[in-house]
Amino acid sequence: MGILDGLNKLFGAEKEETANIEQYLNEIEQEEQLKANPPADFYVKSIQVDDEQILQTVYSELEQKNIVILKLAPIMRQQPRFKRVLDALKEYSRKINGDIAAIDEARLILTPSKVKIVKSVKK
Repeated sequence: MGILDGLNKLFGAEKEETANIEQYLNEIEQEEQLKANPPADFYVKSIQVDDEQILQTVYSELEQKNIVILKLAPIMRQQPRFKRVLDALKEYSRKINGDIAAIDEARLILTPSKVKIVKSVKK
């Protein structure tokens, strides 16, 4: 038994109060972080495409007006699957009046409705 334990017993403080103090301090820290970084209206989210199942998540993010960066590396070697995913993404982007563009060989950026990507013209 340490000195602090003895003092806690003497003054009636219990370990439960220590846990409550830690919880209180954590809550204060979280509130300060929210003040410094308030929630945004929209986000940029990175999603890895492992299979076609993830497309529903992508569509949902675009419906919430978020910008999506897709990592396509896991399916690039599977050409039929890769083509189906790209076709589905292009069609959905056109349907919602969004936009789609390649960032590099393995990543795409998709934007929600009324957000357009300025694409560079190859010279």
